[in-house]
Order: sequence, then C-alpha cells, then structure tokens
Amino acid sequence: MALEVQQGGVHHGRVEKIISFRIGEVKNLPPTPAHDLRSGRDVYVVAALEQEEIFRTPTVERTLNPFYGEDFSFEVPRDFQFLSFYVYDADCFGLSRDVKLGKVGFKYSDLISSNVDMWLPLQPDSAEVQGKIHLQFSVDRDDSRCISIGILECCCLSGCLTNGHSDCYCHVILLYPDATRSEGRRTQVKKKTVDPQFNEFFVFKATDGISLADSIIRVSMWHSSLLSDDIFLGQVNLSPKEMVSGTLYNLWMALGPRHELPSSPHADLGSIRLCVQFKENIIYGSEVYEPLKALLYCSLTMKDFASSPMFLIGQVCQNRNSVANILVNIFLKDGEIEKLVGVLTNYEAKNTSDANTLFRGNSLTTKVIDELMKKVGMSYLQRTLQSIIDEIFEGRKNCEVDPSRLAENDNIDLNLKNLLFYVERVFSAITSSSVSCPRLMCRVFSIVKQAALCHFPELAGMVKYTAVSAFVFLRLFAPAILNPKLFGLRPEYANPIVSRNLTLVSKTLQNLANISQSKTASLKKEVFMMEVYKKIADEQHHKMIRMYLDKVSEPSGGQEVVDSVNAIRREGFMVKRGQARKKFGLKNFKSRFFVLTSDRLTYAKDKGEEPLCCIPVREIQAVERVDEEAFGMKFMMQVVQEGGRILYLKARNTVELMEWLAILVKITQSVSCPKLSTYHSGAYLAGNWTCCGRLEEVASGCKPISLVCQMLGRRNEFDRERELNTLYTLIANEKEKLEKIKAEAEAQARDSNELTERLQMLCELTVFISNMEHLVCASKDKLQTGTKELPAECSPTDAFIIK
Repeated sequence: MALEVQQGGVHHGRVEKIISFRIGEVKNLPPTPAHDLRSGRDVYVVAALEQEEIFRTPTVERTLNPFYGEDFSFEVPRDFQFLSFYVYDADCFGLSRDVKLGKVGFKYSDLISSNVDMWLPLQPDSAEVQGKIHLQFSVDRDDSRCISIGILECCCLSGCLTNGHSDCYCHVILLYPDATRSEGRRTQVKKKTVDPQFNEFFVFKATDGISLADSIIRVSMWHSSLLSDDIFLGQVNLSPKEMVSGTLYNLWMALGPRHELPSSPHADLGSIRLCVQFKENIIYGSEVYEPLKALLYCSLTMKDFASSPMFLIGQVCQNRNSVANILVNIFLKDGEIEKLVGVLTNYEAKNTSDANTLFRGNSLTTKVIDELMKKVGMSYLQRTLQSIIDEIFEGRKNCEVDPSRLAENDNIDLNLKNLLFYVERVFSAITSSSVSCPRLMCRVFSIVKQAALCHFPELAGMVKYTAVSAFVFLRLFAPAILNPKLFGLRPEYANPIVSRNLTLVSKTLQNLANISQSKTASLKKEVFMMEVYKKIADEQHHKMIRMYLDKVSEPSGGQEVVDSVNAIRREGFMVKRGQARKKFGLKNFKSRFFVLTSDRLTYAKDKGEEPLCCIPVREIQAVERVDEEAFGMKFMMQVVQEGGRILYLKARNTVELMEWLAILVKITQSVSCPKLSTYHSGAYLAGNWTCCGRLEEVASGCKPISLVCQMLGRRNEFDRERELNTLYTLIANEKEKLEKIKAEAEAQARDSNELTERLQMLCELTVFISNMEHLVCASKDKLQTGTKELPAECSPTDAFIIK
C-alpha cells in the first residue's frame, strides 16, 4: 500500500498558496477624545492585501479591549507586497468617516519565511509605503553635469480614495550637495488608479561649479488631494555618482519611506493579537494519495478499530476538528458517512464505562458528528432558530436573574418573566421542528441511539435519549444560541446584555434537556437558576423533549434533503449598476443583498426583504469580469442574460469577486441552456463599447470567454486531492509523535515475537508520510531550479508536470 517514488517518474499536481489568519483581540486602545461622549470605542478590524479589503470583523461596541476570535483563510488570488491589518473606530452617528486607529503590516517575503503568532504593537498608518516604480535614467556621455530621468509607470501604489484608487503624480527633485538649492519637475496627475502610466521624461543639468556626482535625484510618488495636503505614497533616491556615463538604466524599484522624517517614538496605540500562516501546497494527482485513501477505508473493516490508521491519525493529530472535517467531506461525498459513523459510535460506546459520559467528550467520534451536523443541518438550524434569535437581538430585554449581577433599578421578577418567555419560544421552536430535520441526520442519530442501546441495554430507557441529546441539544442548538454569529444566525456580535440573555437561554435549554433524560438527574446548578428550573422542569416539558428525540432518531424521520433548487448557494451584499428596468430609470450604483440558489439569482434592498428582481439561471448566458477602466472601479463582474441585458456587479475585494464568479459559473454551466462564446470586457457607454469601440449596443462580443472562468466552472466544490493532501500535512506535522507510537509498538512486538496489526498500520502510515516528504522536496527543488514554474492557480485538469 505504500507509495513508491521512482527516479524519473512523472507526477501531476498544482500549487496553491493559502493564507490563514486569526484576529484574536485588541487591547489598550487610546481612550476617546474629551468631546466624544461614548464610554469606549466601537472597534472593528480590516484585513487587506495592499489597500484591498479582503475581510472585516464585526464591530465590538463601547470598549478599548475588543475580543474577536475571527478566523479566515483564502487562496492568494494574485501577487502582493503587503498583508495589513487595520484597526478602526466606527463612526456610529454617521457624521464623519471611520477613524483609523493603527495598523500592523507584513511583507510577502516575511510571511513566506516564517509564521506569526504573537501580540504586535499597532503602528501609525502613515508608516505604510508600498508599490514599485519603473524608471529609465542615464548620465549624458558628453556632459557629466546632465542627467535624463524617465518616469514610465508604477504598480501597486497605496489607494487613498474610497474606491481603493489614488490620483497619482510623480515629483522629481535634483538636490544639490549644499542642501540649500534644488530643482523640481512633476508629471501629470493620473486619476483613479494605483497602476499609473506616465511615460514622461525630464532632463536636469547641474549649474556651473556644481558636481552632479555629489547630488541626489529624489523621485517621489504623491496622491493629489483637493481638500487637504497631498498624500505621500513613497520615494526612491538615485545617486548619479554610482552611474556610468552613457549607460541607460532601466529598472523597477521598490518605493520606500521618507528617510528625512525623524524616527521619534510614537504614542502607544495599543496592540493586536494575530496568528498568520502562509502555506504553499503542492496538490498531486489522485494516484499519489491512493495509499492514504486505502488506509482510511480499510479502517472501517478492521476488527480492532484501535489499531486502525483512522484511529491512529485521530490519536496523533492535535487538530481533531480538521481531521474530522476531512473525514466527513470524503465519506459524505462517497456515500459512506453512515458506515463511518457506525464504526466510530460503536467503538466509543464499547469503550465508555459510564453511560452518563457517553458521547460527552471531544473524541474523534463526537468531532465527526459535529462536523456532519454543521454541513447537513445548518439550514435546518437556521429555519428553526432564526426568528427567535432575531427577536432576542432586537428586543433587548433584560433576562438577568443572578442577584449579584443586577443593576440598581433592575426588576428580577420582570427579568425572570423575560427569560421564561424566550426559553419557551426556543423550546417550542425546537420540539416542533422534527419534521424539518434532514433525513440523513435522523439516520445518523438512529445509529447513535442503537450504539448506546447495544452497549447499555440495562439503561435503555435513559441512554436512547441521552445519546441523541448529547449531539442535537448540547452540540447543535445550545452552542448556536450561545454564539449566533458562528452559526450564521446573525452577522454581528451580541452586545453585553444580549450576550448574557443568550447565555441564560442556552444554559436553561441544556439543563432542561439533561433533566428530561432521567428522573434521577441532579439539579446541582447555580442557586439563582433554581427558580427558572422549577417553572419549566415539569413532566410536560420532559415528554415533549422525549417525543422530539424519538422522532429525530427514526431512520425514516425528517425530510429528504436533495440539492434543492431553493437551497441558498451564496448570499451577501454587492453593489449593482441599475439595469434601467423602467423606461426612464437611471443606471446608478446601489448596494443590494443578493441571494443565489440553484435556479435563480435575486436581489433585494436588505436581507430578508422581498426581492426587487429575479434572474432565472437558465437565462444567464455568461458570467465574466469587467475591465477596471469601464466604470473606473475594481472587482467588477457582469451577468449577461438572454436578449443582451447585462447586470454589472461590484464585489468588495478580489477574494469575494472570485468566490462569486466561481459559484455563478458553476451553477450556470450545470444548466442546459445556450451559452455565449464571446463577450465584451467593457461596458456600452456614451454610444460605444469601451473595450472595442464598436457603436452597436447589440454587437457580438470582442473577446472569447476567459480561461479563468472556464477553469472556475470546471473546479469542483469538493476536491478529494486537496482534502487528502491537507490530511497528509496534519499527520506530517505530528511525525515525531507518530514515530514514538511506532517505536512503542515495535518494542511490544519484539517482546511478544509477533507482528501486530497495529504495528503494520503504523508502518504503512510512516512509509506514506516519508515518501510524500521526498516527493514534495523533489518538487520544490524542480521549482527553484526553474525546470517548470508552477502556476499559483490552475484547474486540476490543466495540471503542470514535474519531470
């Protein structure tokens, strides 16, 4: 089963560059100014590639020490110089722009060389300089006092306008050695761009008696501002002394900060806890991962599961959540998820001595079912709890019943009434929702119940409820109530009052479920909660929970969820250009909330409102990107419909743009309807197409459908090779632990003079890991020597070849 890598072998694969980061918390922010009456700041954090926002945390209100715990991972869409994290104070009154409190930036080269996991001090935003400038310059061969400077172009400059662009110009100064005189020239201003093209040339000639060799040529980039001082974007210094007369220099140079500024320490702006990881993964063809896949599947048929490769992987890998997620993705796709759950639950039930602790730990079994519920049951969860969670957020009632937490004017009786009202609403919503539970979840809960009954027959009346409740209540509903944002029930964090309300409701629900499972269950809880339990812990509530658990653990219960046409594939805000649906309608730009299902694309003014427009997927003939020059905006795409009508959309950033493109192309290509082979990359404005200049609005496209969109359409949402490669990486990171377990198994085998199944599986795993490491090292060597450069993004069917 072990993979053998032969000399001169050929392996197909692709390179993926992944950045993952966690924004932990911010602390010790400066207090608000005296004129600001808020008790703290309303803080959010933005992550940006260059100046391009790719992620934004929710706003945490009225604090100087906000906590987030937000994770984000994305495939790097393009080359970049800086990844930056900006901390903002939101303008909650809408009177001015949000205030940038500070930032932390990382160079691309630094991220490649090492990962980051630490507290970092916030820096003033003025410290950031990015981008490059393309220069041509030469000292005259016949007159050493004369120098020619050509400003050709720049790329990746900082964006100072709200659309991420700048109004750029270049200032060139000849600084004489006595520092009292200088000569300056400047280019024309190039508006709304971070990649300006200049192609302007200047000639400087030193005055008599002054040596050009002792002078400095300073080339600086600026943003032209009408309402304030121009904004510095970066500079380079040229020394004529180091130039050879008559030689034409043609160079790209990185822009740097102003060295003449004093390096005095700035005021303490606070600090931010960040964990940033850069990974460059080589994903090979399926044949390379076949040994690992075979090891996973043979685990399901082994008599001793504790000796199986799957168990060993779960034992050595520290990140069990990731392992469980990979196993669920693979076995769910292959239709073997119920078999996997059966093996795991039977093993755990067999090795649990106390029925009260069954399925209560963080084992591989519980993690796998956790991940499965999140993938299969998220729509069910949202349908069940969405309305009551919205009510708790928007009602802002006080439910505090702990006397030690009450404010001076709080009414504990009224608070108890509020809490019981919310608990009853949640309880009723859950216990009446069994018919909506996905049938696959019901079959999984049935497997869980049967495993508990098989190993604890003497406690059948209790374990058939406790086993299922351990998942559906304690691992699905209660955590979702406690943290609605994590489960997609709310876009923002709860404020302190709402958060406390959610905690009390979740706590009550958990204990109600526990009470219902056994008449002898203890009530050793907080004293202040006893009054709540007395109101709800009656036989009627217990009976309703038992009925609910019986129904959701029936193999034929719930409803079959087949890729419904109404299932939401993606949703979120984008900016759209008006389609002039009315005869005299204006084609302006407005923010709208878009919802994409398998058969239609709709948009409304806000989430939950009635759609303003519905576009059937069968009428979409092409989905493509739009040239930046068409509207002077980045991150634009177009949805071309039957009859030539085009919907222009603007995403917030490159990552979001590519995600929307990928899912739109995938869905439209799955529908049998006519598709365009060509398109216009620009827009029809002022009587002609900006891309090709044609005058007819109905003129056929001037470009073939782009390769990028073709590749996105071929890319599957489930990528088995990526999943198996991630699993390999998780195991390889724990290689020392695996080797230690193997050494212990070898020692036992020598003592017993018997080759155990456990040792055999350990050998298979270690050989696979070792061979993979050799293959990856050889591949990276090929890349570094330039034998074949691997693309940062390509389709699995258009893979590169390492020879």
